Amino acid sequence: MISVDSLQRVRLSLRCVIAFSLLIAAGCGGTMGGINPPPGGQAIVGTVVDNATKRPVPGGLIALEQPDAGAIDRVVATTTSAMDGSFSFRSLAQGSYDVVADASITVSGATVTYAATVTFGVPPDSNLGQVPLKPEYGSASPDSTPVRVPATITSSATLGVPVSVDINLTALLGWPAARQLTIPVFSGSTSTVTTVASPSCPSGTACANYVLYVPGGNLSSGTFSPVGTQCSMAVQQPSEVTYTIEGKAFVHGSGGSFDCSPLSQSALPVVVAGTLATIIPNLSFQGCS
Repeated sequence: MISVDSLQRVRLSLRCVIAFSLLIAAGCGGTMGGINPPPGGQAIVGTVVDNATKRPVPGGLIALEQPDAGAIDRVVATTTSAMDGSFSFRSLAQGSYDVVADASITVSGATVTYAATVTFGVPPDSNLGQVPLKPEYGSASPDSTPVRVPATITSSATLGVPVSVDINLTALLGWPAARQLTIPVFSGSTSTVTTVASPSCPSGTACANYVLYVPGGNLSSGTFSPVGTQCSMAVQQPSEVTYTIEGKAFVHGSGGSFDCSPLSQSALPVVVAGTLATIIPNLSFQGCS
């Protein structure tokens, strides 16, 4: 006869096995065989994969970011995943980086757009292993296109005189603790535009149209651990996702000298529902020189 104590020990062992299995299944950045070997050379490397199939995702956009004084993650470097899903950043300075990845790929005529996954707190000489991405509307309906966010920018001097300026545009996605992440935008986006005076512009302004293509899914996240990063994969389904569109103004042709006061403008939160933006994020720069 099996004693009560023996049954309790069996139940406890089963609970431990089940819990450990769930932990592995929920993980990202680790390998089933153990810790990923560091790449050396002050590099950060990894492989972008489909969360459900574990197949590599080629052509994924990966941004290496660090927060500024305003708690906004700014892009330090970017790259694209290779055909086997691999990516690398090399010869990095010491510090802590956030790795943001998303993708929109077309295979055999079908487009699959993946929501972004961020891995926080990655030091140089780190191997992320597999970085999982989920289709923006879930694995049950993977075929989808990016969200199109179109709008207009105007610029003028203090007295309402048209002024041509260069504008760099960024799509920001909010995160807890008042933090915002820069989300890599997809092919077809006009991330840099120049305003030009024309009869089609509002009176006294120069203007330009822009469009950004972004994923419409919720952000998944994990915090790096050399013994195996655990990711919290967001539930993906058609839902509202809130972006902020930021523009920074520069003297036209200067290659980086700030212009306008203030130099940056942010549109009202752009709520993405399905493939459409519910707010048109127009930006207006004044006091430009």
